Amino acid sequence: MEFRLSEIKNAIAEADGLPRVEWAMVDQWIATGYASDDSRNAARLEAVLQWLELLADRLGEDYWINSAPRSILLTSQARSAGDALLRFVERALDQIARLLDVSPEAPGAPKHILLRLHSVEVYYSYINHFHEDGAYGGSAGICIRQGMPHIAFPRSPYGGEEETVAHELTHAVLSEFSAPLWVEEGVAQIVGLQVTGRPATPLNHETARDLRAYWRSHDLAGFWSGESFRAADDGQRHSYELAEILVRLILSDYKRAFLRFLADANGEDGGEAAAVKHFYRPLNEIAATFLGS
Repeated sequence: MEFRLSEIKNAIAEADGLPRVEWAMVDQWIATGYASDDSRNAARLEAVLQWLELLADRLGEDYWINSAPRSILLTSQARSAGDALLRFVERALDQIARLLDVSPEAPGAPKHILLRLHSVEVYYSYINHFHEDGAYGGSAGICIRQGMPHIAFPRSPYGGEEETVAHELTHAVLSEFSAPLWVEEGVAQIVGLQVTGRPATPLNHETARDLRAYWRSHDLAGFWSGESFRAADDGQRHSYELAEILVRLILSDYKRAFLRFLADANGEDGGEAAAVKHFYRPLNEIAATFLGS
């Protein structure tokens, strides 16, 4: 398959010192040049590989690309460590598919694409392109859905990268649904722990007290809509904590109905209609189980 991204008009732009691909332009070009679905998928994969090569050249630091049946990794790790991480990705996809009864394939992309960036500074510079102006909380990784869906995360000196990868892969496979962010985050927190075999952090009395105090003084509307997860204050941390607690409570009480709820839940109403349909209770009543009235 002989073509170059640089030959496609308006396909490549520069932003924050990095090459950015206008995937709508690339997909339009591929759609007019390749007739079958298989040939188009192959062309999109080739375009992805060329994009990653451009990134590798610009980032330096001995970046290289490794590919597996359902995933591609751009990294500057030692070869053995990069191979091990990609093997983990493939195993994680199998586990996520079994746990959630979903396809392990990458929605909207030829494979799951992972960028392991060599520093936190480079990571934030990279993801800043995908955010609107404003203040945002920190993150250990992100599942980017604009353009060509992919996952980016920085090298961590403290470990825990596998849990981050499992968390973001869960977001990736759930992107075929329209679930509210709180549902996705709660599920991703739980699945990330199950895939890596790490125990959940026990909810002690002090943490529970602080969490209840915070949400009793803040409107839950921002939580149901997903806005609070982007906060640059304690609201972000408390949103992740509450999401995990609520999903665990729902799984405890409505395990058989949960996957049906997940398929029906919609971000437009925060999952309210799906909760009433499958759990016969509104969301605020479910939240009150933990937060109180």
